[in-house]
Order: sequence, then structure tokens, then C-alpha cells
Amino acid sequence: MRSKLLVLACGFGCALFACAELIGLDKIKKCDDAEAVCTPDASDANVDATDAGDASDAFVLPDGVSEASSWPRWRMDNTPLEVLNGAADASRADFDAGAPDSGVITSAVTTLTWIAQLGFADTIDQAVTFCTNVGGRLPTRIELASILDSTRKPNSGLPFTAPAFDGVLLPEGGSPPQTLWSSSYARPIQDPLHYWFADLKTGDMLVQPPFAQTGVLCVR
Repeated sequence: MRSKLLVLACGFGCALFACAELIGLDKIKKCDDAEAVCTPDASDANVDATDAGDASDAFVLPDGVSEASSWPRWRMDNTPLEVLNGAADASRADFDAGAPDSGVITSAVTTLTWIAQLGFADTIDQAVTFCTNVGGRLPTRIELASILDSTRKPNSGLPFTAPAFDGVLLPEGGSPPQTLWSSSYARPIQDPLHYWFADLKTGDMLVQPPFAQTGVLCVR
């Protein structure tokens, strides 16, 4: 009986590993809580080697759209759902809006520089064009998720982003856009491509057709 249980346990473990390998989770490394930025190791070198060609083999990607790229390595906040279920608020007050006329917002954790200008776009091409015109690029899904703030409360009228972005997303006291564009497309690949958006009313990342006049923030 014991030997059968060992065989079953091994089979179950192998199945889980195979599943994780299939969807790429075997390549993800959890940071130590004390680390502000994860340290890559040798296993990270080929994270995207098998992933990079899938879309380009089937589609010609629009300009500015993200193909597979190395995983960024920074600590992420707990999501609103995780906080609701008892996780500690891990939102990091690490954004610096700089001088009033600097026009940028920077992050000490991700080292990203965000352009403090809000655009709107109905299509990915419009979103990319806006970012090009302001001297930036459209953020990837993980980059966009890094500005979400789990301490914001539902129905507060405030976007689920770090407070440093309030002046950009709430111009003249108006309502923020419901979602923000990312340059990351969703898998499995569909034609036309589906993209990831940040939902500013819930703090979630989701896949959906864009709302009319979806917001655009750009990085550089």
C-alpha cells in the first residue's frame, strides 16, 4: 500500500510539474521578502527562448506590441482580492513625482519612468502612436500592474493606482478612465489579438475588448 501511495504521489507531482512547465510557471522564481529586487540566476537565461516565436510565426504584430521578453524582477503589491482575503497591504510608496514641471513619475523599485500625461485610444495603434508622440512607449502588462495600489478602496472615486498618479488620472477633478492599455497580448493567441488592460475601478488586470476611449499611460 505504501509503495502504491509513493507511486501516486510521484505521478501527481510529475503531472503538476509538467503542467507548470507547459504554462511557464516552472521558470518563475519567488523573491525573498527582504529583497526589493530579485536577483536573477542561470535558470532565467532562457525563460522566453521557446515562447518568443509563437506569435510572430502566426501573426505580424503591430508596432509597439510586446513579444516575449525577460521577466522583470521586482516586488509586486498584494492585489485588492488578496488584501480582502486577509493579506497584508504591501503597497509601496515608492513613486516620486519630482518637481512640478518635471512631467515624469519615477519608481525606486522598478526604475521605470512614467510620463505624466494621459492619453486615450480606441485601438492598439492609437495607443502606441500616443506614446511615440510623447517620447515614450506603451507599458507591458507587468509594468502596468506595478503602478496599481491595493490600499485604494472600491467606490471611492479614486483610481486603483499609486497616489502619485492622481494628478494625471484625475484631471481637474474628473473621473479616471475605466481601464488603461498595455502592450501585452493574451494567450492563447487569437485573431485579432486580445490585450491586457488595468482596470482602474478594481485594481485587476484583465483581458477584454477595449472600452471606448481607454486611457493610455506611457513609460520610457
